[in-house]
Amino acid sequence: MGIKVDRRDFKKTFQGDFEIMMSPVKARLLIASLLGLACASTGFSASRFATVDMARVLRDWVEVKKVAAWLQKQKEEYQEVIDEKQTRVKRINEELQDPQIPNAKKEQLDRQKRQLLGELQDKFQELRVKLAEMEKREFDRLKDRIYEEIDRLVARRSLEMVFEKQWIYFPRNAVDITDELLQTLDRRTGPPPSGNRPPSGPRPHGN
Repeated sequence: MGIKVDRRDFKKTFQGDFEIMMSPVKARLLIASLLGLACASTGFSASRFATVDMARVLRDWVEVKKVAAWLQKQKEEYQEVIDEKQTRVKRINEELQDPQIPNAKKEQLDRQKRQLLGELQDKFQELRVKLAEMEKREFDRLKDRIYEEIDRLVARRSLEMVFEKQWIYFPRNAVDITDELLQTLDRRTGPPPSGNRPPSGPRPHGN
């Protein structure tokens, strides 16, 4: 029997992963929301409070879509490597089903199969680690960009607090800066520094 590698390991939705990885951003905004509610009664003007729809930022920001597409391409290429090795194992299994196969040939095929299964497992683990590292690097980069742009908007507008929109209902006339944040993020989106650019290097080897 060959090792069955779940294709979903390499084809999970980036958006879902990103929602999980971006939870520190939402947590930071939630803390601001709670602090803002505590401070609202002290006389701060509602116009100095703002909200951000983070779910919309993650959905609509052009850079997130670019990174998602690049990561998906990497996952598909890595899956091809795994599929190729599984196909080779399947062929050996089919040969071993032949009742007329000589013992010497059967032993040779068994050795090849064990070697391929070991290589398959090692390659799967190697590629999974690589994907995790790439995703974390991109998640961190995008998270830092969002933090930076929110900080700039806070300074430019002299805001006291910025809330995660889904977690705040007061003050009612707090300004929603989601559109402005998205415009600023997209305006500043360009070729990232070479050290952060999603590499377009060679496809992974099947060996």
